[in-house]
Amino acid sequence: MKKLRANKALADRLFRDIIRNRDKSLCQNCSSPFHPQLAHIISRRYYTVRWDTNNALILCAKCHARWTYHPLEWEQWIIKRIGQEEYETLKRKALSYEKINYKELVSKLSDQLS
Repeated sequence: MKKLRANKALADRLFRDIIRNRDKSLCQNCSSPFHPQLAHIISRRYYTVRWDTNNALILCAKCHARWTYHPLEWEQWIIKRIGQEEYETLKRKALSYEKINYKELVSKLSDQLS
C-alpha cells in the first residue's frame, strides 16, 4: 500500500511538471506567472483522466480559485478553449473504468518529462 501511494504521489509530481513545462508556468486565463497551479478540467478524482495532458492546464492561484467557485462559468470557458467535442470526450473517458498500473504510469510520465 505504501508503494502504491508513493507511486501515485510521484505520478502527480511528474504530471504537474509536464503541464508546467508545456504551459511555461503561465496562467492560461490571464497569463500571470505568479503562483502557478495545476488545474484539472475534469476533477482529478476521476483517475482515468487524472494524468491525461488534455485534462489539465496551469492557472494562477487567483484564477484557479475563481473557477473553482464558479463551475458553470468554468465549463463555458473550457468549452470555448477546447471545444465541445473534446470536452465531451474527456467526460466520457472520466466515466469509464480503467485499472491504473502506477509503475507503468510513472515510467510513461518520466519519459514525457525527459
